[in-house]
Amino acid sequence: MPQTLLALLALTLATGFVFTSHQRYMLVERRLISLEVAEMGGAVAKESMQIIANMEFGDNDFGNERKCLQFHTTNPVVCDDLDDFDNMSTAEKKFELGGIDYSFILNVDVEYRDEANRDSSVAGPTNVQAVTVSVQDKSGLYLPSPITLERQFSTE
Repeated sequence: MPQTLLALLALTLATGFVFTSHQRYMLVERRLISLEVAEMGGAVAKESMQIIANMEFGDNDFGNERKCLQFHTTNPVVCDDLDDFDNMSTAEKKFELGGIDYSFILNVDVEYRDEANRDSSVAGPTNVQAVTVSVQDKSGLYLPSPITLERQFSTE
C-alpha cells in the first residue's frame, strides 16, 4: 500500500511539472506572437502615415480627384488634402504574411494646431496640422492597446 501511494504521489508531481512547463511554453509563444503582431501593426501605421503624407496640405490646386481606396475598399471617398482624413470611418487594412492575411483596424484623426504652441489644438484652420494614425489588431487578442503614430505637417 505505501508503494502505491508513493507511485501515485510521483505521478501527481510529474503531471504537475508537465502542466506547468506547458503553461510556461504557451506564455512564451503568446508573447512572441504579440511582438510579431505589434511589428506588423507598426508597419501598417507607417505605411498609412506615408500615404497621408503624400496628400496636399490644403485644398488640391491641381484639380486631381483622388480616391482614398487605400483605406476604404468598399466606400471610397474623395481625399485631396490632409484634413479629408479627419474622423474618417474606421477602415480595415490587411497585412499579408506568407499567404495569410492578418487584419488591422485603422483610425485617422487630423486636427489643427496652434502655430506658436504646437502641442495645443485649435478649432480653426492654421498652418499646422497634426495627423494621428491608430492601428489595432482586428481580433483584439494580441495588442492590448492600439499602436499610435502622430506627425505634424506645416506649410512653413
